[in-house]
Amino acid sequence: MATELSPIFGENFIKIEHIGSTSVPGMIAKPQIDAILVVKDLDHVKDLYTTMSNYGFKSFGNFIQKAEPEEYFAKDNELGERLFSVHVMQEGNPEIEDTINFRDYLVANSEARDAYINYKQKLMQEFGDQDYNSYGKGKVNFLEELKSKARAWQEKNLN
Repeated sequence: MATELSPIFGENFIKIEHIGSTSVPGMIAKPQIDAILVVKDLDHVKDLYTTMSNYGFKSFGNFIQKAEPEEYFAKDNELGERLFSVHVMQEGNPEIEDTINFRDYLVANSEARDAYINYKQKLMQEFGDQDYNSYGKGKVNFLEELKSKARAWQEKNLN
């Protein structure tokens, strides 16, 4: 995906990171790639909506309404199934490091990964695959607890 997207973003492009469940070996996941694309200036991304559309990506703007703004793009297959989600964030956004750290924590810590797998399976049994909003809301508190552990893990590894 980096080879496809970096030329579109040109000099504004800094890096792209594979995140989400598919970036964690052994994690259960929908067959979808989630990525954070880091740019120098988020304001220039709106100029790329048409170009991204030409590559099959639909723009949703700051769809998730996060505290730090981002541009969200998604690419679906012909059946409407999500293939790629790209969260474009400006360098310095604390969510970049937090998300990458969380991914790295799950990769390094099989107990945390397995706990997350078990929790996701419990939610899937409870909500099925048709009620993704409830499934997502059900993960919020558990994810915050895991992210807190990931931050402590990072702090420990930095010292």
